[in-house]
Amino acid sequence: MDAFIEDHKESAAEERWERPDIRFQESDYGGMHIYFDKKPKDDSSFYSSRERDEYSPDNAIHISFSKRGTDREKKDREVGTVYAVKIDNEKIGQTLRFRTKFEKLLAALYFGASKILVDCEEDEFSYGIYD
Repeated sequence: MDAFIEDHKESAAEERWERPDIRFQESDYGGMHIYFDKKPKDDSSFYSSRERDEYSPDNAIHISFSKRGTDREKKDREVGTVYAVKIDNEKIGQTLRFRTKFEKLLAALYFGASKILVDCEEDEFSYGIYD
């Protein structure tokens, strides 16, 4: 997420966004969905002043956790596998253009069937403009 924030820091400063829209959602099937967008959740624009729904962010990481609980680390936190990724509303398997550091990191997570530990909260991220 730090690479994502770094990639969009300049446009955040221009648009005066304080933080990106990041949403963690537990899956009914033993996993987690992380939806995120460079714009804040309640970004009001000339064309729309309503809040985006939970599935509308342009990016997503989908993680599955072992149903048997075998993938746990020392502090008993679940470690998952990245099984799907969406970048700029495009499924990662449909593109081979990875330009930014963030896009390359996501591609490595997905194509490498990487294990991932989610040890953060949605509200921990900001562009650092107003800090």
